[in-house]
Amino acid sequence: MYIKKFNEMVITDMSNLSSDIILYNKFDINESLSIWHDDILKSVNAKEVNPFDTFNLERNSIEMDIEILSKSSEFINSLSSIGLKISQEYNTDDFETFTKLSMKFMFIHNIESDELENPIYIIIQIWDDTKNEWLDCKFFKVNDDIKKFYDKLSNKTIVIKSGEYKYIYTTSNSNEWILQDITMVNDKFKKVLKTSDIESILRNSDISFEIV
Repeated sequence: MYIKKFNEMVITDMSNLSSDIILYNKFDINESLSIWHDDILKSVNAKEVNPFDTFNLERNSIEMDIEILSKSSEFINSLSSIGLKISQEYNTDDFETFTKLSMKFMFIHNIESDELENPIYIIIQIWDDTKNEWLDCKFFKVNDDIKKFYDKLSNKTIVIKSGEYKYIYTTSNSNEWILQDITMVNDKFKKVLKTSDIESILRNSDISFEIV
């Protein structure tokens, strides 16, 4: 499972760190860690497809709910007839992720491949807080390495600027932050910081931060 593997990743190449950085107000750290599902889909250059045309399904023949689709013999057989298969169903509520809204997702693979290989399609279903229900699921063609999807979903980097120095921390759970350059450890910027420690540091007027 990619989520477990990528939760354990740390950033080792900081050379391109400035390419995708957004500067945030220092008091918005909790909000700024959250991401929309659109940003996650962009990480793999996902393009929405029409499931009925793409998978030879009869219109109105299936319910647009991932849990139902995962058990639908009609849907599974239709995919199988064109050399495809579904993965298990995943829910972001079951993992430490940074999504603003709960999200269910399921992959569609080549029938001959295993689930560690890059999927061809991804099915996404988003929770609507206003309606208090799951929206209809949508189907997307995956056009990049799915590792980027998991990385966007479950990893964050914060760059804390203090004077002329930059302290780069990463997290996969928003609770513990790991300093990437241990030669910069000091009494204030320790090797491991809790989120509460980060927030305390950011209250100083000479401190700014960026979320990658």
